Amino acid sequence: MPDTIPKPAAATRTSKPAATSTDPRTPFTPDSLQAQFEQLGTEDILRYDDPDSVLRSIARMVRAGRRDAALGRLFEGHVNALQLIRLYGDESLRDWAANAARHGHRIGVWNNDAFGNPLTHDGKRLRGAKSFASGAGVLTHALVTTRADSSDAVQMWRVTLDPETSATDRTWWQPAGMQRSETHIVSWDEDRAAEAVPIGGPGLYQRQPHFSGGGLRFAAVQAGAVAGLHDRLVQDLNSRDRAGHPLQRRRIGESFACAQRAIDAVMSVAGAYHMIDPDLLHRVDCARHIVLDAAEEQIMRVQRAVGLSGLMHPHPLATHLSDLAVYIRQPKPDGSLDAVAGAAIDGDLDFNLLGYA
Repeated sequence: MPDTIPKPAAATRTSKPAATSTDPRTPFTPDSLQAQFEQLGTEDILRYDDPDSVLRSIARMVRAGRRDAALGRLFEGHVNALQLIRLYGDESLRDWAANAARHGHRIGVWNNDAFGNPLTHDGKRLRGAKSFASGAGVLTHALVTTRADSSDAVQMWRVTLDPETSATDRTWWQPAGMQRSETHIVSWDEDRAAEAVPIGGPGLYQRQPHFSGGGLRFAAVQAGAVAGLHDRLVQDLNSRDRAGHPLQRRRIGESFACAQRAIDAVMSVAGAYHMIDPDLLHRVDCARHIVLDAAEEQIMRVQRAVGLSGLMHPHPLATHLSDLAVYIRQPKPDGSLDAVAGAAIDGDLDFNLLGYA
């Protein structure tokens, strides 16, 4: 059976906060992140090539984002890496991925080359750097790419992260939100070679529909974060005896509907996920746009409902608002929407009624 979306916290004045810490700015440690990953679970979502497994995976992403957007970002990367290894790795690598949770392995996907210093492999060692390397310092491994500038030549590698063979620049990552995602610049320039195991052959990383279709995972984390803002809005208004005000009741109702719209967008695509569906990538792009709109709407609604206090630390909403505001800034939002428009204009895209017609 598909994973189920967790029920929202009860709208009572005695409901407990969803945050796992009194101050959600508390950084992850390797042990705390491992505990969170274990709670979310990965064993039954390593596949990403049939509708049932995609449903479970996307539902798990929603749950992670609802709990914590920064956690969701790291968990999504971890799952993405394990799924890629299962798809393209040899038997030894697939066995490693299947037992990653048991051995405490935490892995991310680092594809973005640092400007002017692309990652290369000379047959013996890695040299160069990756930027936007989320989880640097709290992950045990990374799936990195060389020749990231070429869809045909790009090569995936599993790298064991070791401070003796790599360097992490933590001064670069200074965003308004998502600080706890530990998204830094990691470089390999030391004499000792990092352990780098090739995953599949050239060109597999960007093979469709896995490459663009995987965007449904981060959209699901964002949808979960929209639901998380709803949870925390209700908790805040209840704690201050303001939830009964007519204007606030309306905001709560709109907030729930907004979060449900975002969740429905990603779950409907997950439910219709077929490798041979020619409209799949357009449906993923459409879901991304719906979630982006819902997130921006939810951020504004929560700010109006709570006021300045919700933007001041250590109020739980301050971190969650800023985290979501940063996380929804994914690449090419206009380009993905334009692709949907082009398909609609050409008559190549129709509404998703799979499962209903």
